[in-house]
Amino acid sequence: MFFQDPISYNVCQNIRKSKMAAKASKSATILEILKDLYPDSSNSSLRKWIKHKRVFVDNLLILRSDYPVTEGMEIELDRKKSYFKEDIEILYEDPDVSVIYKPIKLLSVATDSEKTRTAHDLLKTRYPKKRVYPVHRLDYETSGVMVFALSKDARESLKKQFEERSIKRIYEVIVENEMTDPKGKWEHFLREDGNYKMHISESEENAKKAITFFETVELKKGRSFLRCTLQTGRKNQIRAQAAHAGHPVIGDTKYGATTNPIARLGLHAASLGFTHPRSEKKLFFSYKTPLMFKRLFKNIDQ
Repeated sequence: MFFQDPISYNVCQNIRKSKMAAKASKSATILEILKDLYPDSSNSSLRKWIKHKRVFVDNLLILRSDYPVTEGMEIELDRKKSYFKEDIEILYEDPDVSVIYKPIKLLSVATDSEKTRTAHDLLKTRYPKKRVYPVHRLDYETSGVMVFALSKDARESLKKQFEERSIKRIYEVIVENEMTDPKGKWEHFLREDGNYKMHISESEENAKKAITFFETVELKKGRSFLRCTLQTGRKNQIRAQAAHAGHPVIGDTKYGATTNPIARLGLHAASLGFTHPRSEKKLFFSYKTPLMFKRLFKNIDQ
């Protein structure tokens, strides 16, 4: 069972929406524009907003207080963010679960070569009196929304939801070459080799079924922007299936990609929906499209 309509959820956390949007009434620096928009805020507060990556001009993240703004440009102030260590952003937390944004170049859980600089280990320092239980993973080079359980009961509930495929997971993906199908389904058996790479298998032996639904959102200059919904959650599922279809994820040399225009893997876990283990409310969390993705595709939804 999949959640079909996130708007109908009892609790909806949409991280895409900005807190404020306004047009610049004059040409000046961004700091001067913010002073006009927020006369009760100190210069120190305004500079902190810029430092904490909350200020956008015409959808461009601003990192300098002297950035020149032209009259009529759109100014957006993103909501106040709750950051933890290593740029982990806490999207939601309660006694049972912690929902985070995991940046790229951070492991989800420990491996043989890395045991401390992981999202899991960092969260253990945030909740020193609790056990933190991983229930799924994101690849090292993949950004996006993750959930961790903070109790045994929550872990069992979330594990069951993953097993029953009732968790909703939507990824934003940039692949090489232009897709010819507006939407479709990839369904294969995946088998892992000795080098931890997944392969499409013709046989069920030592393989697991992987099902991904995809929608082509935009085509541009030999690339495609996709939204993929996972029905199963196998290791490297989208990466292996997209490559098999002739559309490797950009930046994914492991699966045959030859281009990397954004200096990162073109894979972002944009949305995650699940039933709360205790309250049984349906929760849905989204995180905004990475800026590097938007620079390649100007017309994708915000």
